[in-house]
Amino acid sequence: MARCAAAALLGAIDIYNKSTAEYREQTFAILAINAWEILLKARIVHDAKGNITSIYQKNKGRYRRVPGTKEPFTITLRQALGKVSLPKKVGANILGLMAIRNIATHRGVLTSEECQRVLEFGTASVCNFITLSNKWFGEAPSLPFLLPVGFLGSATAAEATPKGKQKELLNILTQLSNTSEESHPEFAVVMHVNFELKHGFSDSRGVGLTTAPNAPVLRLSDDGIIEKYNITYAELVEICRQRYVNFKQNQEFHKLMKEVKKDPGCAFERYLDPKKEKGQKKWFYDKGAVVANLDQCYTKVK
Repeated sequence: MARCAAAALLGAIDIYNKSTAEYREQTFAILAINAWEILLKARIVHDAKGNITSIYQKNKGRYRRVPGTKEPFTITLRQALGKVSLPKKVGANILGLMAIRNIATHRGVLTSEECQRVLEFGTASVCNFITLSNKWFGEAPSLPFLLPVGFLGSATAAEATPKGKQKELLNILTQLSNTSEESHPEFAVVMHVNFELKHGFSDSRGVGLTTAPNAPVLRLSDDGIIEKYNITYAELVEICRQRYVNFKQNQEFHKLMKEVKKDPGCAFERYLDPKKEKGQKKWFYDKGAVVANLDQCYTKVK
C-alpha cells in the first residue's frame, strides 16, 4: 500500500510539473490527497499487524459493502486522520490540501495567489510524505520535489478582492499556515518557494541553500552575493511600510527578523570590506524570500 501511495504522489507531481496542463493545481490536490489517504491506511493496517479489516467501515457491527458487490467500503481520509497520530503541522498541511481539493476543484481558473498557496502547501506535503514514509516503512520514495517547477511567473495586472468561496479558501489556508509546533521541526505546513531564471546556467542538477553539514559547498562571488541579497535592513523596513497596512517597526517585527536571519535563504551577513574580512559587518536580505515570509504575518495593502 505504501508503494501505491508513493505512485499516487508521483502522478500528482508529474501532472503539476507540466506547464501546459490546464487544471494542474486542482489535479495535484486530488492526487496528493489520494496519496495521503493510501499512506495513512497503510499505517493503520501495519499497526493492526496486517489486518486489512482495520480500515473497513462498519455499520451496526457489520461491514458496509458497495451496493451490488461484496467489496467493503474503507474508511474516509478524515477517519484515517483520527486513527493515526500525526504531528500537528502534517495534519494542518493535509487539511489545507483537502480544502483546496474540496473548494478550488469546483471552480474554474484559480487566481495567482491561490496557485501560490497550492505550490507552498504542495511542496511541504511532498517533504512531509517522504519523511513519514521513510520513518514508518523504512524506505524513502524516490520522488522529484515540486520546486522549482512552479511556472507562476509575475502578475501582470492587479486582481480583484477575493470573494465567496475564493475568500473562504484563502482564509482557511492562512489559518492553517499559522499552525506551530516545536517538537517536530522536520515537518512543515507550508514551504515558501522563490525562484528566478538565470542566463548561462547549464548544470542539470538542482541547487539550494542549506545548513546540512554533508551538503556540497557552493561559494558565491561578491557579485553573486550582492545580486541575491540585494536590500539592506533600512530598505526592507521601507518596503514593509509601503506593503503592509498594519506594519509597525516594533518588538514583534524584531522577533520576526531574528528568525529571518537564521534562514540562509533570506539573509546574509558580510563584511563591509569583504577583501579584508575584518571590521564592521552588515546584514543584507533577499527581498523576495523575506517578503514571502512576512506576507504570512502582516496584511498587504489592497
